[in-house]
Amino acid sequence: MLAQAVGVLLLALLAAVELGHMPIRLPFPPGVEYDYMAEPPAHSMPPEWNPNFKIENDALTKAAFILKDKVTGVETVAVAPDGRLGLVDKWGKIFIAEPDGKGGYNLPPEPLAYSSPGRPLGVKFDAEGNLYIANSPLGLLQLVAPGDAEHQKLILATGRVSDDSTLKAGFPVEFANSLDIAQDGTVYFSCSTDVLAYK
Repeated sequence: MLAQAVGVLLLALLAAVELGHMPIRLPFPPGVEYDYMAEPPAHSMPPEWNPNFKIENDALTKAAFILKDKVTGVETVAVAPDGRLGLVDKWGKIFIAEPDGKGGYNLPPEPLAYSSPGRPLGVKFDAEGNLYIANSPLGLLQLVAPGDAEHQKLILATGRVSDDSTLKAGFPVEFANSLDIAQDGTVYFSCSTDVLAYK
């Protein structure tokens, strides 16, 4: 009798969680004290189609696939100052594709390095040709001198907020997502654990 009552209670608890009546923390990305599930504003979901929307140009109809079936699960593509492409696939394999002179690119058969564990989400070259990678959950990685056999190295640029920051000093970067690099070399990147999740 007691086992049956506990079973019914567990079933009711699971149903409450599944139906959204009981908020819970999600196991990934790693939860922090301010993470919680929230419902989106009622007027925002689902988005409505605007029948007055007009296509301004046909630029995307002229787009072509490059490197199709050669690299899988690339979240973003970085363009180096010299025209090479920086690609990191869903397994963390880092490739540099060279222009082939015919409007396409050549991809080496083997990756230059691996950025795993984690999921690479954003990539960007700096002015010197080093490749920065926003890796969830490692943080911000830097591939120094990609393709240079003598000087190439992969380093962890940061995995936490600096101690002198006024914003959450020492806090871990749990879900580095997108990045950009200013002309002065300053690297800016987002951390998606700071954005509330919607159910």
